[in-house]
Amino acid sequence: MMIIDVKTLRVGVPMDFESFSLVTLPKSYGVTAPCPVKVSGKLSKSDTNTCVCEGEVTAKLRLECGRCLEAVECELSAGFHEEVGQKDDAVDISALVDENIILNIPQKVLCGEYCKGLCSVCGANLNISDCGCDQEGDPRFVTLRNLFQNKGGERDGNLS
Repeated sequence: MMIIDVKTLRVGVPMDFESFSLVTLPKSYGVTAPCPVKVSGKLSKSDTNTCVCEGEVTAKLRLECGRCLEAVECELSAGFHEEVGQKDDAVDISALVDENIILNIPQKVLCGEYCKGLCSVCGANLNISDCGCDQEGDPRFVTLRNLFQNKGGERDGNLS
C-alpha cells in the first residue's frame, strides 16, 4: 500500500513525495513487478477532503514474450494527474498506482527482434531448437499460399 501522510499539507502549497512499494497486480494480466515500484510527484490540497496528485510511476515488469511465452523484463514509466480523496490525514494512492501500471502495460512484448516463437504443430520453442515438424501449415490454405508465390518463392503481384 502507498499511503502518504498529509497532516502538514496546506491548501495551495504542494508537497513533493517519493514512495517505493511492492505492487501485486491481478494474476489475470500475466504481469508481475519483481522490484519495488517507484512513485514520485507532487501532492496539492484542493479542499479539506480532496488532493490533486501528479507525478510518475516507474516500474520494472516481468511479462511473457508474445511469440515464445518466455519471461521478458521491461521498464514502464507512466505519468498521472488525478484527484484523490483524503481520509484521516492520509492519502492512499495504491489504486492510482495499480491503475496507471495496468493502463500502460504494453500490448505485445518480444524477447528479441528475431524471436521465432513456438512450433504450431508440437509447441516447441523454436529459439531453443528446431523441432523437425512439418511446417507446411494448414492444407486448406495451400491454394491461397500458391496464389501469392511464384517459382522463386517471392510474392507475385499478378492476381489473375
